[in-house]
Amino acid sequence: MLSNFKKNKKASGKKKYVLHIVGFLILCMAVFLIVTNINIHHKKKQLSVKVLSLQQQIKDIEQNNNQLQWGIENADDSQYIEKSAREELDLQKSGEQAVSFIIPKIDIQEVDTAKHNFLQKWWGWIVGK
Repeated sequence: MLSNFKKNKKASGKKKYVLHIVGFLILCMAVFLIVTNINIHHKKKQLSVKVLSLQQQIKDIEQNNNQLQWGIENADDSQYIEKSAREELDLQKSGEQAVSFIIPKIDIQEVDTAKHNFLQKWWGWIVGK
């Protein structure tokens, strides 16, 4: 009877060992599947952003195409020709004066000093000046 107990004890020890290995493998598979699912989720987000960007590009191209079609249809219209000559080529009729607006350019040095002044103000606030 004692020998039978030792055999059962050895067999149950092997079963525990096998169960631990199987449990570890199942845990590894679960971690692998979770990591893979997270990667797929990130890839899906990136692709959906790209799809939205491409859809916006399609809308812009279609709008540009419609404007070009409208321009082709109105190529024989004298008012359209005059309007496009004034707007795109800056042409004018005799006796008219053209007015141009010059947009001032922002100096990079002014932007840098503005950032520097902000940092100085921030540092002064922290220090208590």
